[in-house]
Amino acid sequence: MTDESRISEPSTELGQDDKLESILVGLEDVVLHIERIQNELNRLQSQLITSLDNLANLAGNSSNVEDSIEL
Repeated sequence: MTDESRISEPSTELGQDDKLESILVGLEDVVLHIERIQNELNRLQSQLITSLDNLANLAGNSSNVEDSIEL
């Protein structure tokens, strides 16, 4: 059996399907973790911009820091 014919044949081993399902579940978990990390980074970015705005205001600079930062 060549590699090409193996790819096109449906899985006949029950264990193979279980492994693929396990991999899929693992990948879904990874995606959820990445989304949580992205949300946390967005929250931290917002806090940083607010803090920089506050510092600019304390320094007497009334310009909006967010406008001067490339996001």
